Amino acid sequence: MTIDASYLSLTCGAIGALVYGLGCLAVWITPEGTRLAWGLQVVGPLLVAVGLSTQLEHMARRIGSWAVRLGIIGLFVWAVSGVPFLISPESYASPGWNQVLYLAWSAAYLLFALALFLVLGRKESRLEQGGATGDAGIHASFSSLTLGAVGWMLFGLGFLAYAEDLVGTRFAWGMQAAGPILLALALATHLDHLARRLGVAAVTVAIVGAGVWSLTTVAFVFDPPLAQSATWGPLCFWGVYGAGIVLGGVSGVLVIARKARATRGRQQPPR
Repeated sequence: MTIDASYLSLTCGAIGALVYGLGCLAVWITPEGTRLAWGLQVVGPLLVAVGLSTQLEHMARRIGSWAVRLGIIGLFVWAVSGVPFLISPESYASPGWNQVLYLAWSAAYLLFALALFLVLGRKESRLEQGGATGDAGIHASFSSLTLGAVGWMLFGLGFLAYAEDLVGTRFAWGMQAAGPILLALALATHLDHLARRLGVAAVTVAIVGAGVWSLTTVAFVFDPPLAQSATWGPLCFWGVYGAGIVLGGVSGVLVIARKARATRGRQQPPR
């Protein structure tokens, strides 16, 4: 099976995830934050948005224009959330600016959830109108789409709750842990199709990345005060989270390598 996405879109997506993940790791290393760390967190989602934009027409035909647009808007919101700290890294010490950051993250993740719910509705509508053949454009199953949409929704609601109480609660941490777990399950339920198209290695790394990402707040669910620890707080919230996102970027690099191998194979003359 071929990989429809262009090299440009795949490269933007992979580099965007790597850059954002490295930005998170940089905040873990320097908890007060630096312009470099926040700059990476601004550039990362913007690159992913550019990657999606280059595939806008193709993806709009497949999953619907509004779903793609909401995803791109969500990525821009995600990117803009880091701009105040890029301008003034000292702002990260301000509870008010922290609330703005987490509210923006919540809005971005909820937009991703809404985009997937729209894809789910489009898939159902196509099935009702044209039977099995009407489903040709959306390969993901109902279960994987539902898990993905609910996963992003829970993750967004978790940050909404966190913005209201910056000390953190079991509810907020639990939602933030459950969201990525559901995203990993969404990938796992679609493993066979994704593996044939993207490669087993790329999909496996992506699932592992989502699993690592889910560990970000698990410790805080059992011991909420741990989030305030000068050691464990940054390690889990930024370090583990960043590692999970970096793995997502590595998965993207593996997809690019698979596409390159397939392209070379088609170009080789028959023996």
